[in-house]
Amino acid sequence: MIDLITVDLSKFGYRELTQAIELLKAYNKEKCDFLGEGLTLNLNMDSGNGFLSDEDYNVGKRTF
Repeated sequence: MIDLITVDLSKFGYRELTQAIELLKAYNKEKCDFLGEGLTLNLNMDSGNGFLSDEDYNVGKRTF
């Protein structure tokens, strides 16, 4: 079985890493208060979209 979601940055391609950088910049600038502790940077390996997720499964996504 293939995992659909990964936090392993070595599996991010150039495009996905660029998106991750922009996502982290937006998180830093916007101070997303709805995201709690246990924050991770994730990649949906099927769609190629990156997103932030906390330990309560709240999700932060930036539109590219």
